[in-house]
Amino acid sequence: MNILLINGGQVFGHSSGQLNRTLHDIASAHLTASGHNIKETQVDEGYNTDEEINKFIWADVIVYQMPGWWMMMPWKVKKIHG
Repeated sequence: MNILLINGGQVFGHSSGQLNRTLHDIASAHLTASGHNIKETQVDEGYNTDEEINKFIWADVIVYQMPGWWMMMPWKVKKIHG
């Protein structure tokens, strides 16, 4: 199965985004070991819109890992879709 993992964690204030990065890395390692094809996006590191569109088309499943800020996703994750 083709799985796109999106890490929406980011450095903000006192947070280094480490919890989201750790959970993202665990998911990536487990899914790869289970024989799945993985592509990843690290939102805080920037991204190319055309590449992201191709990843969405390629993926059978999309997994978001991100903090919940005021019950919503961070702006940088929302921006991916806008």
